[in-house]
Amino acid sequence: MKSIYEFKKETDNLPSTDLLKQVEYYRNNSTEIFMIDESIDQEHYRAKMKLMGDYGMTLSANSNYSEAYPILTKAISLWRTDPYRDETPPEDISYFQHLLLHLGVAAFHKKDIKEARETFRLLVKKDPTNYKYQNWQITVSLYRLNIISRISGYVFLALIVLRMLLKSILPEWLDSFYYPVSATFVLAYFTIEIVKWRTRSKLEKGRATSAQEG
Repeated sequence: MKSIYEFKKETDNLPSTDLLKQVEYYRNNSTEIFMIDESIDQEHYRAKMKLMGDYGMTLSANSNYSEAYPILTKAISLWRTDPYRDETPPEDISYFQHLLLHLGVAAFHKKDIKEARETFRLLVKKDPTNYKYQNWQITVSLYRLNIISRISGYVFLALIVLRMLLKSILPEWLDSFYYPVSATFVLAYFTIEIVKWRTRSKLEKGRATSAQEG
C-alpha cells in the first residue's frame, strides 16, 4: 500500500500534457486510492480528496464520462463533508468549481439532464461572467427543449393520424375538442422552436466570446 506522500510524488511527476498517461496512472492505482483511510488525519483526508478529484477530472477530460461520474460524485462528497474545512463554502473554491463542471459534463453525457441542469445553474449563479458555465447551461437547456419539441411533434402527428383513422366512428361533437387541442399543440411547437432559435443564438454568441477570450 502506497503512502499519501508516494502518491503526491508520483502525481507531481505525471506529464501535464499526456492525458492518456494520466488516465493510465490513475486506473492502475485506483484500488489503492480508494483504500486510503481518510479518517486518519487531515493530511490523509485532503490527499484522498485531491486524488479522487484529479482522477475523476482526468477521466472526464478524456471523455470517459460513465467511468468519471461516480468518482467525481465521491470526490465532491468528500469536499462537502470535509471536517477540516473552514467556513468558506466549497462552491466558492476554484478547484471545487472545476469538479462541478466535470460532473455536470459527465451527467449531461449520461443523459442525467436534471443533475446537469442543477449543476450548471449553481455554477452560473456562483460565477455569472464565466462563459464556459453559461454555454453549458444553454446547451443543457437546448437539449431539454429539443426533447419537448420532439414529443410535442409526435403527439400532434398522432392526433392527426388517429382522427383520420377513426373519423368514421367518432361523434362529430369531438371536433369541438380536436381543433382547439390541435391548435394548442401547434402553438406550443412553434413557441418552442422560437425559444430554441434564441437559445442557439445565445450559445453561438457565448462560444464566440469564449474563443475570443482564449
